[in-house]
Amino acid sequence: MMEELSSTFPVHVLVCENERPEGKPCCKLVGGSELIQFLKGQVQESGLGKFIRVTRTGCLGYCNTVGCTVVIYRKNEKPQWYTKVTQSDYSTIWEKLKAPADSRLSNLPKTLLFFLISATLLFAKESETLSPPPPPVPVMEIFAVDKNPGSGSLQYSENGKTRNLVLGEQTGYYGVGLVFNGNGLPVSYRSQFRSQNLIQLVFGIQESKRLGRVPQFGAVTILTAQFPTSTRSYKLLIPSLKEKGPAELGILLFSSPESQLTRSDEDRLKSNFFAKSGFINVEPFGASRTVTVQSRGKKFSFRMQRMKFGINATLVTPFSPGENKLKGTVQFPIYLPQGADAEALVAKIASESFQGSILPIPPPGAREQAGQ
Repeated sequence: MMEELSSTFPVHVLVCENERPEGKPCCKLVGGSELIQFLKGQVQESGLGKFIRVTRTGCLGYCNTVGCTVVIYRKNEKPQWYTKVTQSDYSTIWEKLKAPADSRLSNLPKTLLFFLISATLLFAKESETLSPPPPPVPVMEIFAVDKNPGSGSLQYSENGKTRNLVLGEQTGYYGVGLVFNGNGLPVSYRSQFRSQNLIQLVFGIQESKRLGRVPQFGAVTILTAQFPTSTRSYKLLIPSLKEKGPAELGILLFSSPESQLTRSDEDRLKSNFFAKSGFINVEPFGASRTVTVQSRGKKFSFRMQRMKFGINATLVTPFSPGENKLKGTVQFPIYLPQGADAEALVAKIASESFQGSILPIPPPGAREQAGQ
């Protein structure tokens, strides 16, 4: 029985490779096979295999002696037909194919990308951070995540498979958090978050357990007016530049903890999933206590508060269709700076990590001027 199918690829390109007898004009003789090979190679190299599908076809009806025929299909758009496509046009065809993927990334709110990508740098160890050069303040070492990794577990579902991620010394998975005040952010961002606290959570893998994997695989930024002293719930969402969202919210990014460090920054970015919906419940428990940490021979005072986090999120990526799931309950310490020296250290960490962002993201003023 015939079945109707729905393509899962946002972009589908058909390239004619028809061959006619006796040397008659056909796409096989004018580069159809070469274009298919070129496009498939570009898709594989760019990591857009879930986004772009390249298919060879028979005759599309535009036989000639100059170049092959190509049809580009996009969801909810009219097909684009091109004929007499020669080798000099290959790069133009590829740019047309990948443009929707690039636009999906550029349309994500810059603030979202800024905080979450910076978070992957924030707690990274100097020898294994993403390029460009890492921040000089070794936050992981300062707060000794190897000795205090947290507990609990998260269930991460991707492509129908669920993985249980247990925090602890045995597995090497850890969680840690640091509180920033908006006044301590770089000047370009200070006005936007002056009245808020930013609770930055990071999930990662201890160095001894990484085995070539990325140092961090998850980050949450919670924007809140006051640090929670009792149970609070924050919506997880992707903020919109066009619509004013809630003043208090959570922004979550997550990727597979199996991602290899040898992958390019671009490939790792394309494997990141954002929480489009869901919530994160935050519950402080136990008495907070003052701890002293040391960096470069100088001591700093922080208030450490153990927190329980309940997460239930639906994850999406701008580079492929489908949704992943993340849920579970974990607990680990959050560090709040105490005194001018500690606040200055945290401000330095914020400034250095933001400057180390792997994307050229402008400050809010520049974004508005550019019409983003």
